[in-house]
Amino acid sequence: MAVHIPRCPHCAKSIDVSVTLMERLRFWVTPMVSCPSCSRAVEPGHARIMGNAYGEWAVQFMGELKMVADQLPLLKEVEARRLMGTRVHDEDIHLQQGFDALSRACLSAAKQILKEKAHGQDADLDVAPLPDPATGQTALGAVLAKSSTSTGEKEWEILLARISKTQYVCYLPPASTGIEQRVRDAVQQKTHPGLRAHASLTEHSHAIGRQPA
Repeated sequence: MAVHIPRCPHCAKSIDVSVTLMERLRFWVTPMVSCPSCSRAVEPGHARIMGNAYGEWAVQFMGELKMVADQLPLLKEVEARRLMGTRVHDEDIHLQQGFDALSRACLSAAKQILKEKAHGQDADLDVAPLPDPATGQTALGAVLAKSSTSTGEKEWEILLARISKTQYVCYLPPASTGIEQRVRDAVQQKTHPGLRAHASLTEHSHAIGRQPA
């Protein structure tokens, strides 16, 4: 398993866990670092465990996203909007230049879910291709997320389209519309599992889950 940047177990922000020489010499005291984002004290070891668990879930998510993005056909923006079901000009649509920008946007949206999965909680995060109803061929991609029981099992979705070789469209439907049935169906019909724990991830997540909140 790769080594990822340490992260705060509380807010999942990246954190510097280096300690001074004097702190290392005080072997009878557990060194602590302060998270610059949430200001909570963190043990460096706990931050490394969190970073590795979060990082591995993020890598899996990125792999799923890349797999679906590579399947997307080139669409005209008007056609992409029609398939996405947008209704007004100023809806939450974002243009992303290249897959790197697309992945950063999706990782940012999924941060809370990845944090919960790193803690071993029952959150879900899936990516699936969506077919064009008229042809049955892949037309869009969809990200479906569901937070853990402890945070209310909140769901959200992102629809993805490709409008040029280097440009993608992300659409975040209004929460009031709920999750589209076609998105649920696409996730259920996937031929490969989504972000599911393997042994090493389970070990990391259980270790994080044992740390104090």
